[in-house]
Amino acid sequence: MKSIIIAFSLVAIAYVLSERCDHLDDCASTQCATNASHIECEHHQCTCIANPMSCSDRQDCTMLGRCPERHEEFHCLDGVCRCLRV
Repeated sequence: MKSIIIAFSLVAIAYVLSERCDHLDDCASTQCATNASHIECEHHQCTCIANPMSCSDRQDCTMLGRCPERHEEFHCLDGVCRCLRV
Protein backbone atom coordinates (compact mmCIF):
# COMPACT_ATOMS: atom_id res chain seq x y z
CA MET A 1 0.00 0.00 0.00
CA LYS A 2 2.86 2.37 0.80
CA SER A 3 4.36 1.81 -2.64
CA ILE A 4 1.07 2.79 -4.30
CA ILE A 5 0.90 5.99 -2.27
CA ILE A 6 4.53 6.83 -3.08
CA ALA A 7 4.04 6.13 -6.80
CA PHE A 8 0.88 8.25 -6.90
CA SER A 9 2.65 11.08 -5.09
CA LEU A 10 5.56 11.04 -7.56
CA VAL A 11 3.18 11.13 -10.52
CA ALA A 12 1.26 14.01 -8.96
CA ILE A 13 4.47 15.96 -8.33
CA ALA A 14 5.68 15.35 -11.89
CA TYR A 15 2.32 16.54 -13.25
CA VAL A 16 2.40 19.69 -11.15
CA LEU A 17 6.01 20.43 -12.11
CA SER A 18 5.54 19.75 -15.82
CA GLU A 19 5.42 22.80 -18.01
CA ARG A 20 1.99 23.71 -19.39
CA CYS A 21 1.69 24.99 -22.95
CA ASP A 22 -0.64 26.09 -25.70
CA HIS A 23 2.10 26.19 -28.36
CA LEU A 24 5.58 24.73 -28.67
CA ASP A 25 7.06 28.19 -27.98
CA ASP A 26 5.71 27.92 -24.42
CA CYS A 27 8.09 25.01 -23.65
CA ALA A 28 11.15 27.12 -22.83
CA SER A 29 12.15 25.31 -19.61
CA THR A 30 11.55 21.72 -20.71
CA GLN A 31 14.64 19.71 -21.64
CA CYS A 32 14.79 16.16 -22.94
CA ALA A 33 17.22 13.70 -21.34
CA THR A 34 18.59 12.32 -24.63
CA ASN A 35 19.43 13.56 -28.10
CA ALA A 36 17.08 10.89 -29.49
CA SER A 37 13.98 12.93 -28.61
CA HIS A 38 12.44 16.34 -29.13
CA ILE A 39 9.93 18.54 -27.29
CA GLU A 40 6.27 18.81 -28.31
CA CYS A 41 3.24 20.48 -26.78
CA GLU A 42 0.75 17.64 -26.35
CA HIS A 43 -2.55 17.98 -24.44
CA HIS A 44 -1.31 21.29 -22.98
CA GLN A 45 1.79 19.63 -21.48
CA CYS A 46 5.38 20.02 -22.71
CA THR A 47 6.69 16.52 -23.26
CA CYS A 48 9.65 14.73 -24.84
CA ILE A 49 8.82 12.59 -27.87
CA ALA A 50 11.23 10.07 -29.40
CA ASN A 51 12.64 11.10 -32.77
CA PRO A 52 11.58 8.93 -35.71
CA MET A 53 14.00 6.08 -36.32
CA SER A 54 14.80 4.91 -39.84
CA CYS A 55 14.27 1.22 -40.65
CA SER A 56 14.24 -1.31 -43.45
CA ASP A 57 11.95 -3.87 -41.77
CA ARG A 58 9.94 -4.34 -38.56
CA GLN A 59 12.86 -5.98 -36.71
CA ASP A 60 14.74 -2.66 -36.86
CA CYS A 61 12.02 -1.15 -34.64
CA THR A 62 12.08 -3.77 -31.86
CA MET A 63 14.63 -1.90 -29.73
CA LEU A 64 12.26 1.06 -29.35
CA GLY A 65 10.17 -0.79 -26.77
CA ARG A 66 6.43 -0.21 -26.54
CA CYS A 67 4.22 2.34 -28.20
CA PRO A 68 2.39 4.80 -25.91
CA GLU A 69 -1.00 3.27 -26.76
CA ARG A 70 -1.62 -0.36 -25.63
CA HIS A 71 -3.28 -1.41 -28.86
CA GLU A 72 -0.40 -0.21 -31.06
CA GLU A 73 2.90 -1.79 -32.05
CA PHE A 74 5.95 -0.48 -33.88
CA HIS A 75 6.05 -1.21 -37.62
CA CYS A 76 8.38 -0.05 -40.37
CA LEU A 77 6.37 2.18 -42.71
CA ASP A 78 7.96 4.24 -45.47
CA GLY A 79 11.40 3.65 -43.95
CA VAL A 80 10.45 5.02 -40.50
CA CYS A 81 9.40 3.20 -37.31
CA ARG A 82 5.81 4.17 -36.47
CA CYS A 83 3.21 3.04 -33.95
CA LEU A 84 0.29 1.42 -35.75
CA ARG A 85 -2.85 -0.30 -34.55
CA VAL A 86 -2.70 -4.08 -34.64
